[in-house]
Amino acid sequence: MNRSVYKERFKTFLIVVLFLLTVLLSYFYWQGSSISGIKESVNGHFSSTLFTGEDHIDAAYFVTPQKVDVNFGNGIYTSCQELAPQLWSDFIDSYIAFTEMENLMIEELSEAQWLETMDMKSIQFVFEYDMPVEFFESLGGSNFGQSDYFNHVSAMALSEASTTSLFIRDDTLGKYYRIISDSDFYPLEEKVLEISSTVSDQYYPIYLFLGTDNYEMAPFSTGILLPELSVNKLSSESILSSEKDLAKTFFGENLDFVRRIVDDSNTITYMYGYGEKMLTIYRNGIFEYKETPSSDVNSAGFNSVFDTAVSFISSHGGWSSFGTDNISAQLRSVSSTSVPKVDTYNFVFCAGSKNRTLYGNSASQIAIEITGDQITYYKGCIPAFDNSSFIEIYPENTSNALITDILARDHQYIAQTLLEHDIITPEAQDMDLFDLVVSNISSISTEYYSQYFEAQVRFVPAWTIDFSGFKVFYDLYTGEFLGYLKETEQ
Repeated sequence: MNRSVYKERFKTFLIVVLFLLTVLLSYFYWQGSSISGIKESVNGHFSSTLFTGEDHIDAAYFVTPQKVDVNFGNGIYTSCQELAPQLWSDFIDSYIAFTEMENLMIEELSEAQWLETMDMKSIQFVFEYDMPVEFFESLGGSNFGQSDYFNHVSAMALSEASTTSLFIRDDTLGKYYRIISDSDFYPLEEKVLEISSTVSDQYYPIYLFLGTDNYEMAPFSTGILLPELSVNKLSSESILSSEKDLAKTFFGENLDFVRRIVDDSNTITYMYGYGEKMLTIYRNGIFEYKETPSSDVNSAGFNSVFDTAVSFISSHGGWSSFGTDNISAQLRSVSSTSVPKVDTYNFVFCAGSKNRTLYGNSASQIAIEITGDQITYYKGCIPAFDNSSFIEIYPENTSNALITDILARDHQYIAQTLLEHDIITPEAQDMDLFDLVVSNISSISTEYYSQYFEAQVRFVPAWTIDFSGFKVFYDLYTGEFLGYLKETEQ
């Protein structure tokens, strides 16, 4: 056999070996986005500063109460939204000291006992989601391990009824508890006095002002001066110019093995394999990443999963998705489903300012799903706002519209809207319409509602009337109707 034949055979052999190595390396590279893999990628370098993650964000940063309800005693209440993160931060040291105490005991309370306890001088940290107890165990000492009694923390409270106790509400079980220590651990009286000198808004039971059977606490006026927020939109061309940098955070610097598809609506899809991994980027900058769950995903504890979610977002679009340093991310919901061997966790983060959610803006929500230790769904947004254009506009007229006047004027319209969206049943119309609306209110608060213009977005301070997830918005200062929104449509 001549040398040329040997040479050709060697070339063929070499090509086969290189091909097999390519397949093998691709296999290892494209294995599921596990927790260990994500932690390595978080420390990597990406070609665009837009997608260089904030690598060391502590997941605990996002866990703050949505509000802090304070009972000053003698039937005088308030609820702090803007101060909630700071009050929670101040409380953490006392909480850690509490969890490190010896001989902690737990006792279940009835609903009546809980209400009686909160009806005294008290501070209640209220979360907008039900946080697994494992998270709070990780914040403090090992002695807080009470998860055999309750699964989640919906609210954590202190009361003069027992200054040596920490009170817990678990809405997933519909149960109430107090954990009892040997001594005081929090300066309740001092903190209540401090809040009373800082916050002027008073909250009252809804029935007291509106005369129907609703015992939820609500403000009927507010002295808090909320500015309107205004920020310029980036053009769709500016948004999509970063799409390849974003794709590289999911598929690596080399996109040779990834198909790029552009459809008639200018939606861009990156696909690996037969759709095992898929990134879809829409013209408005919103993107979705989907990954087929692996057959061998591993179970992971809640704290590890939560940390993974925060790290993954940091390095794949990042918290800069909200487009401005003046708008922060807030954990909005936590949910989980169980399947054999593994749990699936879902986290939703929303944009907010002054601890108030920016409602009605489709670019203000990040959602992520983790099955076992694998990212299986992620929704985010390429920065859609011009950070340098952000301004706060304070109103000339600082007096706010009265919520009582709004309800008296618009209760018929609200009732019809609730009926059309199946929030109330047709049979309920037999009630007086004003009583019908008021009896279904689950909360009244001040939030932001977005209004889109050609080149600008404005976030308007709004009275937000919540009917168990269906929210109706009115301008805080003029009382003008702004819109309504189902929670699932945010």
